[in-house]
Amino acid sequence: MYTFTRTKTIQLTPFTMKKLFYSSLIVFLFFACGKKDNDPTPSPNTPNATFAFLKDNHQWNYDYDALGTTGTLSMLTDSVETNLYKITNIYDSDDQEFTYWFVSGPYLKTYQDGETKANGVTIYKSNPSLNDNWSDTDPSDNTTTYYKVTNTDTTIVTSVGTFTHCKKIKVTFSYAFNTQYNYWNETYGLVYQTGYLALDLTGKNFRLAANQQGYTRW
Repeated sequence: MYTFTRTKTIQLTPFTMKKLFYSSLIVFLFFACGKKDNDPTPSPNTPNATFAFLKDNHQWNYDYDALGTTGTLSMLTDSVETNLYKITNIYDSDDQEFTYWFVSGPYLKTYQDGETKANGVTIYKSNPSLNDNWSDTDPSDNTTTYYKVTNTDTTIVTSVGTFTHCKKIKVTFSYAFNTQYNYWNETYGLVYQTGYLALDLTGKNFRLAANQQGYTRW
């Protein structure tokens, strides 16, 4: 039986399950000092993409399910300088973690509090093509997480509504058998996730299109 504990970060035991759950969450929140096997570094002349959902004071609310243990997660953005956003991650309305998001060419990247952009790892690519892929390796134990775009126009139903034209990204791990799928919407960000850590968008505080293009509220 797996035990769910929460200290400074959410954890699962035994160790492999803890690492898997941590890696599942950091696919879009915080990746610990990863280095890329397939480094998606744009050329110096590549302009930065514009992510519609990456703006000051945006908030996402999710329900999570970690192997049957459930709770809530809220994410809030705070623009600290040009092309750098501090993300406050609030678990179950009390515990907090801080991460940072920035854009490099077509890629959305993240790093943990206390690190710099040099530690940034890719969590999403603007308007990705089918079969686009990248990977991140943790040098502390040489384990790798792999990402591959498997669908570029899928519809996903969440607790807050239906999102169309989503990008489906398959995530696999060198150290576990779990397969995870993340669903990103170009306008509204990460809206759904399946795997050992499941995420379901339950609310957001922003509306970016007059006709709510790509989103139908229940």
